[in-house]
Formats: sequence, structure tokens, C-alpha cells
Amino acid sequence: MTRLLANARRAAGRFIRRDRGAASLEFVIVFIPLILLILLIVQVSIAYHWALSAQKGLEMAARLAAVTPPVSTSLTVQTGLGTRVINRNVAAGANAGDACYLGACEAIPTKVCNGSAFIPGEDGSMPDSDCDLTRFRLIYDEVDRFAYSLELEDFAIAYEDVNLGSAGQAYVPLIVLAVSPQSMPMILRMFDTTVEFEIPEILATIVAEDLSN
Repeated sequence: MTRLLANARRAAGRFIRRDRGAASLEFVIVFIPLILLILLIVQVSIAYHWALSAQKGLEMAARLAAVTPPVSTSLTVQTGLGTRVINRNVAAGANAGDACYLGACEAIPTKVCNGSAFIPGEDGSMPDSDCDLTRFRLIYDEVDRFAYSLELEDFAIAYEDVNLGSAGQAYVPLIVLAVSPQSMPMILRMFDTTVEFEIPEILATIVAEDLSN
């Protein structure tokens, strides 16, 4: 019995002192965290690239929106020369030509057109909206050239009254383009739990140009 214990101790000692395969064992220990780190870097890179592309697309689309009729048909009128922006109504006690920031213009509610307004419901009916699909797609397509795989319902454009222009003259709104928060493609998975990155809402604003003159 004593000899067996001695032999076992000597064998354990030789095993502990033997360093053959140590490098392979260390590599295996480090390999999994290294791969996870690489996948994390790839995921962040994809999210960062997409966000920059979407921001560029919004900036380009904002310039287009500034020189085209509003998407909301309630902000436009048809004339013999085509579609133009509505005129500002003169507020009580003011005169035509007075500056809107002095209170000479009646307020115009903010108009928002979202891509979901053009997606049929389960019954096939379209949502009630005064948004023009052709004008919306013109601006959306400009964003989509940069923000690849952008869903229609994730894009919106708003026209906000910020008291620009003069009473009796063309409405000059502040245009706000927005891409809703996006969840990027899932690359990194750990313990059956998906790790995903959500890009926050991306915005671009521009003042519409008065093309009535």
C-alpha cells in the first residue's frame, strides 16, 4: 500500500512538472474570449458604419425636402403652375406682410408623415392620412441610398411651424427628418442570449426654401 502511494506521488509529480502541450492549452483557454471580442468589434463596426451612412442620407434627403412640395397634402395647393405651398393666414389685428415672429400669422399645426401611413392594415385598407406617397418615396429613396435596408415605417418627416416668413406669404416650415431606433443584425451570441446593438434615433433638420418668388 505504501509503495502504491509512493508511486502515485511520483507519477503526479512528473505530470505536474511536464510542460508539453502547455502552449496549446493556453491557446484554447484564450481562444473563446478572443473570438467573442472580435465578433463584438465587428458588431460595433457595423452599427457605427450604418449610423454614419444613415446620417449622411438624412442630410442629403433634407436638402431635397427643402426644395420640394411638402409631403402633407394639407400644406400644399394646386395651381395652374403646379403644386405649391399654402400661404400663411393673417392673424387678427395684423396686416399682410408683417413678420410671423411678431405674431402676425395664424399658427399651423405640425404635420408628420410616417412610412407606416403607406402600409396596408390586416384587412388590406390603408391608414387615414393626408400624406402623398409619391412625394414621401422621393425623399425616402434618397435616405435609403445610404441607410441600406431601411424599412419604410422606420422613416418619418415632419413640418413644424416656427414662425418663419410673413403673413399672407408662403408657409416656410422647419423640416425634421427622422430614422427611428434600429436594432442591428445579431452576430454575437452567448449562452443562448442574443447580444444586439440598438442605434438611437437619427435626426436631420432644415428650413424649407420659399420657392414662391
